[in-house]
This record gives sequence, structure tokens and C-alpha cells, in this order.
Amino acid sequence: MSTNRVQAGKAAFWSATDIIGRQAVTFIVSIVLARLLTPADFGAVAISTFFATFVMAAVQQSLSVAIIQRHGAADDEVSSIFWWNLIISALLALLLAAIGPSIATYFNIPVLGPLLVAAAVQIVLTGFGAVHVALLNRDLRFADIAKAGIPATIVSGVLGIALALLGAGVWAIAIQLVSAAGLTSAAMWIVSKWRPRAILRTDGLAEALRFARWVGFSACLEVLYSQGFALVLGKLYGPGSLGLYGRAASTQQVPANVISGVISRVALPLLAARRDDPESLARGLLAANRMAMVITLPALVGLALTADVTVRVLFGQQWDQAAPVLSILAWAGTLYPLHANNLQALLASGRSKTYFQIEIAKKVAGVTLVIIGSFFGLMGLAWSQLLFSAIALLINVAPSARFLGCGLVRQFRDLSGIIAATAIMAISVLMLRTNIDLPPFFGLASEISVGIATYALASLLLRVPAFKELLSVTSSFGRQKSFG
Repeated sequence: MSTNRVQAGKAAFWSATDIIGRQAVTFIVSIVLARLLTPADFGAVAISTFFATFVMAAVQQSLSVAIIQRHGAADDEVSSIFWWNLIISALLALLLAAIGPSIATYFNIPVLGPLLVAAAVQIVLTGFGAVHVALLNRDLRFADIAKAGIPATIVSGVLGIALALLGAGVWAIAIQLVSAAGLTSAAMWIVSKWRPRAILRTDGLAEALRFARWVGFSACLEVLYSQGFALVLGKLYGPGSLGLYGRAASTQQVPANVISGVISRVALPLLAARRDDPESLARGLLAANRMAMVITLPALVGLALTADVTVRVLFGQQWDQAAPVLSILAWAGTLYPLHANNLQALLASGRSKTYFQIEIAKKVAGVTLVIIGSFFGLMGLAWSQLLFSAIALLINVAPSARFLGCGLVRQFRDLSGIIAATAIMAISVLMLRTNIDLPPFFGLASEISVGIATYALASLLLRVPAFKELLSVTSSFGRQKSFG
């Protein structure tokens, strides 16, 4: 168990380094671009990104999960998956480029046609490295992923900023995305020793596709729901409003996606090894919840409380209308780690069909709420996300309760200390905001400092196990680095 814990700690550290490094660079680049470009520029790219993400989720994401879940996949099978992934990705990319003008006409955004051609190129470039990334993930080689991915993100980000300064407008974002896809795939080929063989076998491939199809359907539903607002807002209110909502959504997703991404990426391979022991799998799920929520919950609650000054300080006055949307979305995001971890446990147990079935149930509810909320503008859509987050949690936890005996009550009871410490932090931040009036930058800095200090102190006084686990994993890895 101690060896597994150290292995998980090292994997989590490098996974965190990779995700935090790339997300930090991406976020900093987005801050600079937000001050150089307009909400309408970001809105137009958001629509093209939706179509690219949908295709990549349908093909590349599903096959990547199949590779990770199937530890014993032979090299011929992996090579077959590589070629199948590349062929289907290229065909769908060509289709997207061909219908681009019609999509641009529908949304009445002329630049959208060329942007969809760029999105098609992004799909193909990402496909070249998708299997390599999956193999590195399966083997917990997150150090190699970080060494490859972070420099690629930095170079593409610098290129995007340079183009924006030169007046490239919306193309600064589009070229940044395309270059990031190409550079990342090239870097993954460099750090990975695996090379595809010239073989396309249907026997081993068929089994992988049977598993991947349900994951692919589920991933498409997730993209349709989580990014479908781009289609609704882009059509009803134009790219400007879409850009404002997208800026709020992407800012809210930084804490949740970073921490949950770190935990989930490590959790799937480790949980998959426990799939024959339900109680062990349940304990792994609870541990993943604790490690994700101990950081994510206070971060998102703090973001919800300070959304107004956060938007003003980071993005400037032209984005002020995104602040109330950000506050609501941050509250919705507090439950995201629980969504992700329960789904990872379900995938680890090999129940991809059940995974798809619950995604159907969620997305029926989610799409209905998006449609209703969109008629009430940006705020209506944001409130629909908050309501859906609560409904989706009930649906996501149901399989864990059924198969693992780890239902909602058990999971929340395990998180009680984190919730209490976060509540104390929130009260301290609210008291500071109510009684002290400071300029935006100094106000935000003060609120963040007080929030962090209060949360850490409350966690220590309440003896929150997850906080101690976080310190233990961090310190144990630090000792290994020092003496290794």
C-alpha cells in the first residue's frame, strides 16, 4: 500500500505539474488576448471550437479511454487503434471543412467558414498524438507528458499574443489553437518510444471499439451539453454575448478542471486495477474526492464571492458583464470533482454502457435546461447550469451507490471537514468585503490572502484528514526528490 501511495503521489505530482503548467500558460495567454481582442472574436472561435471538440470527443477521446482501460492491449491492437483514429478523424475533419460555409451562413458570421477549416486542421494534428498521449497516461508517465506539453503550450501562446499585437484579430486565437495541437503531438512522438506498425487488424480493434463507442457517445453528449451554449448564444445573441459567457465559463473551469484533471488522470489507471474489489474501488473513489475537493471547493467558493473584482483585475472593464455569470457558474462548479470522480470509478469498473446510459439521462435534463435558460439571456443560462449541476450529481452517484455501496451520504460525510473549513473561509472573506473598501487589485489580493490563511488554519484546527493527506503527499514527494 505504501508503494502504491508513493507511486500515486509521484504520478499526481507530475500530472499536476503538467495540467497546472499548461492551464496556467493558457490562462495567462487568455488574459493578454482578452485585453487585445474583443468578446466577439472569442465568440466566433468558440463556435468553431465546439465543432472541433465534438469530433475529437467522438473519436479520439473514446479510443484513448479504451487504451487506458485495457492494460493488456497488444501492440498490433494499439497500432490498429492509431490508424483507425487517424482515418476517421481525417474524414470527419474534411466533412467539417466542407460544410463550413453553410455553418457560417446559418450563424451569419462570415469568418466562421475559414475558422472551421482551421478547426479541421486542429482535429487531424491532435489525432496524430492522441494514442501516444493515451499510452503515456496508461503508464503514468506524466513527467514525460509535462516535458512535452508545457513547452508546446508556451510556444503556441507566445505566437498567439504576437499575432494579436500585429493586428491579426480572431486569427490570433485560431492559429494559437492549431499550432498548440501540432506542437503537442510532435512533442509526444518525441518523448514516447512507441511507434505505430503498418497494420490494421479488425479482431482486436473490434473489442476496443465496442468499449469505446459508449464512451464516445457519452463524450459527445458531454460536449453537446457543456459547450452547446456556443450554438444557442451564437445564434440568439451573437458572438459578443457568446464571448462574454465563454470568458466567464472558461475562468470558472480553471480551478475545477486543473485539480479534477490531475486527480482523474491518475485515478482511472489506478482505479482500473481495483475493478474486481468493489470496496477497494469505493475507498479509492473517496480518496480521489478528498484530494480534489480539498483544493477545488475553497477555490471555487472564493471565486464565486470575488467574481466582480476578479474579472475587472484580470480582463479589464470591457468584460464586466461576465462577472455575475462567473459567480453563478463558480457555485455550479463546486460539485464538478464529484461528477468526474464517480464517472471515472464507473469507467474503471468497465461499465461503459452504464456510463452512456446515465449520460443520456443527464443530457436530456441538461439540454432542456439550457434551452429554457437561454431564453432568459446570459444569467438565465448560468442559473440553468447551477440547477443542472445538482441534478447531475444525483445521477452520477447512483451507480456508485448501487455497485460500490458508496452513495451520496457516504461521500458527503467523508467531505464534512472540507465543507466546514470552506464555510469558515467564506465568512471571513465576506466580512472583509463588507467592512473594508479597497481598489480592485488590492482588494482581490487581500481577499485571496485572507481566504487562504483562514482555510488553512480552519483545516488544521478541525483536523481535516484530506488537508493532512495533501500535506503528506506533498512532503513525501519532496523528500523523494531531495534524496532521489
